[in-house]
Amino acid sequence: MEENKIPKQDEHDRYKARHDSFAGKLFWGLLFILIGGLFLASNFGVVKVHFDNVWKLWPLVIVVIGLSILSVRNIIWRIVSVVIVILSILAIGYVAVYGNMPVQYASTSIYQKSINKSSDLISSASVRIDSGANDLKIDSDDQTSILVATLKSSTATLKSDFVTTDNKQNVNLSTNDNNRWWLGASDNLLNVNLTRQLPIDLSINTGASNNTMDLSKVLLTSLNVDAGASNFDIKLGDNEKKMSVDLQAGASSIKIKIPKNSGVSIKSKDGLSSTSLDGFSKKDDNYYQTENYVTSSDKIDIVSETGVSSINIDRY
Repeated sequence: MEENKIPKQDEHDRYKARHDSFAGKLFWGLLFILIGGLFLASNFGVVKVHFDNVWKLWPLVIVVIGLSILSVRNIIWRIVSVVIVILSILAIGYVAVYGNMPVQYASTSIYQKSINKSSDLISSASVRIDSGANDLKIDSDDQTSILVATLKSSTATLKSDFVTTDNKQNVNLSTNDNNRWWLGASDNLLNVNLTRQLPIDLSINTGASNNTMDLSKVLLTSLNVDAGASNFDIKLGDNEKKMSVDLQAGASSIKIKIPKNSGVSIKSKDGLSSTSLDGFSKKDDNYYQTENYVTSSDKIDIVSETGVSSINIDRY
């Protein structure tokens, strides 16, 4: 009886596929290990991850894809591939932890916008900020303007518009990249001051950036965050009886400070991948509450859909 033999061509194809994908598998495996390690170190306060700088190394992904496509099976070439992949991972780790290598930014420009109430009848506002890859800082002031924004950028301009519905003014603020920022270094910082005189629904749409938001004195009724690979440091207040927070993020690090007297609930749609919850107890699958949630007159309800992001909630 003849033994079943694997055709030489099939055996060759499997061998080729196994070796052709070696560099890609090694890169993505090490990259996920690095990301997990960085999130863990960030959660314990060991390092601060600069996701806004990592995106500038995107050409490394093309290099690795090229290595995966090449079908050279020489042992020397495999060693070279491994060295390139390891150096790429080390470069990503270095930039994520220490920030950029010294670079010369293009000349920067400063843009300013101030949005006033369209009439004295305005009793609330909805503010949407699309900041792209700009670093974003939000604060507040006891000002009559709904917001005052300043953009310092070498690649983007600042746009704004608003519409009024009944007694609510809907404001849109956005940055518009007018250069090919992905080809080199850029300097982008957007500062926004919100009013403390009107209840505000706030929506943030941002890419790879660092975001610092002190909203503790804003009459905030809702906060919606849609982000890519970003760092968030958010401080909330207790100026409204009820506040809803919706977090949608990719590979992000999110830190939220919440007043101790506020009752807080958090529900995760994807499971809490790496979450530090101070003073919370589990009530159901992926649902947590503070002990004072039922009795507190001020409530903050958080819904998160955050993929591989980390969430830390501290009470102050």
